[in-house]
Amino acid sequence: MNSFSHRRRLAAITSTAGLVILAVTGCGNGGSTSQASTRATIPAATEQVTSSPTSQPLPTGTKLNSLLLNKGSFPAGFSVIAANTRNTADSTSPDSPSPMPASQWCNRLTSTSWIAIGGIDSASWAQREYINSAKTETIGEEIDTFTGTDEVTVMAGLWKAFGHCKSFSQTYSGMQARTTAVRSKLPGVGSQAIKLVETSPTFLGGTTLVAIRVGNAIVTTIYSSQHSDLGSSAVTWAERVAKRLPAS
Repeated sequence: MNSFSHRRRLAAITSTAGLVILAVTGCGNGGSTSQASTRATIPAATEQVTSSPTSQPLPTGTKLNSLLLNKGSFPAGFSVIAANTRNTADSTSPDSPSPMPASQWCNRLTSTSWIAIGGIDSASWAQREYINSAKTETIGEEIDTFTGTDEVTVMAGLWKAFGHCKSFSQTYSGMQARTTAVRSKLPGVGSQAIKLVETSPTFLGGTTLVAIRVGNAIVTTIYSSQHSDLGSSAVTWAERVAKRLPAS
């Protein structure tokens, strides 16, 4: 990815992290909401992890943006966060290594563009984020495309990070919250699919992250919700986007 595109992605991560943190919270004292929050080797024998080198031009960010879900696909009351709706426009760039220290993985799993944990900048990408009117829930969706078999490497990196972050502390407004994260595979979805559910006894609700690989593309979603479903709709939305992608 060229440096300009990479800078835009970093800006989105920085500005989005706080919104996601605000989305899932409500202190557990009597159920009233507060400024606290939750932000909340893959075994080859059980899933397809092979990939073929890209045989045709990868879609541009503009094309990927058209494949993301629109406002009407989400519950009433959500609106687009324009500043965090970005893409790589009408060009693609070669994939490039962008390793992230394990010490940064868990905090990144509380924001959009958490796919960066996979350690490779994609050739093209598009992301969109929504927030509800009460500013207590956020939804993020993204598509990234890769060349060669880098998408397989990224999925393996995400699974490893999911396992590494099964228990971690997050800090918000000076308050420490112990967070538990449970990873699982989603059989029969795309070429490969995984999810992570984050919860904390300090906050209401939870956060669900989903990654689905379809050929050379990876769809990621994150849904921070204060409700008891813990953001499980992130799976449904990711599957809908994945069905819009070609198989290779």
